[in-house]
Amino acid sequence: MKTIKEIGEFGFIRLLEERNRVFFNRVIKGIGDDCAILEKDQESVFLISTELFIEDVHFLKKKSPPYELGLKVVNASLSDIAATGGRPLYLFTSIAVPQETGLDYLESLYKGIKEACKKYKVDIVGGDTSSSPDRIAISIAVLGEAKKDKLVYRKGAHPGDLIYVTGYLGDSAAGLMLIKEKLSAPEDIAKKLVNAHHIPCPRLEIGNMVAEHGLANAMIDISDGLIADLNHICEASNTGAIIYLKNLPISQELTCLKERLSFPLHELALYGGEDYELIIVVPSNKAPRFKRLCSEKGFSVYLIGRMVKEKGIRLALDNRHIPLTIKGYTHF
Repeated sequence: MKTIKEIGEFGFIRLLEERNRVFFNRVIKGIGDDCAILEKDQESVFLISTELFIEDVHFLKKKSPPYELGLKVVNASLSDIAATGGRPLYLFTSIAVPQETGLDYLESLYKGIKEACKKYKVDIVGGDTSSSPDRIAISIAVLGEAKKDKLVYRKGAHPGDLIYVTGYLGDSAAGLMLIKEKLSAPEDIAKKLVNAHHIPCPRLEIGNMVAEHGLANAMIDISDGLIADLNHICEASNTGAIIYLKNLPISQELTCLKERLSFPLHELALYGGEDYELIIVVPSNKAPRFKRLCSEKGFSVYLIGRMVKEKGIRLALDNRHIPLTIKGYTHF
């Protein structure tokens, strides 16, 4: 009998998708995208996303301040809504904790959750609580909405489309290395990189703008790593991609640590994960307008590659195209 470790996280998700039966025709998209999409009325849809955060898997209790953890679980959950071009409305938060968990810890955690919801105008409307034998588990469910004809999916990219990202790549992964004491850095640099890991920013505004103006053929947020998540677009769209190494946006803080790493700096940008930036795939004829609107609204975007017909993802380096291993964070 196969184990879940043998088929992996995404193999398990594909298995669920294949065996899932949809009973209602109001289900526009079920398993397999950033959000489930349900018909609301003739013009709009509901977006539903869920996230699970487990102590010692997604966060280290002793090294993750509870207030910042509260911010992160909300912001990371809203990122899926951003990736469809939608707007978050309501949030449900459920938690299981050991009985000896301090009340101060929980109050600080929920203060962070509340502040993040306030910032993005999301109402906390419910949830559940339970005891846990030995560690904390947090579940977040978000309900959002979008115009039906403005939705952006993972599927839809075409050869020749341009690939943009909305911010620096690799800072969060470096922050996690610092938290785990697998990397050292001057205090000011360490603080910025650790903050990138603890307090991601959901790119709701640019995601909404892209959808409203019909600027993208596909979009996804980066949770498991640039290559892993871009591969989801490639598989859904039946395409491949070329990544320009020299164009990868890497922060000055991360660049300063180049000599302290035991591997090439760009590997953090390609495979690090939890950046929660958006990958936006833009048709080449819409790129000028996309860049102009981003500039007018103060959004940073970086052209990092293009979609191609040939399957797989390759790295453009010195006039060569080097095949990349498709990997990133996976739970199994």
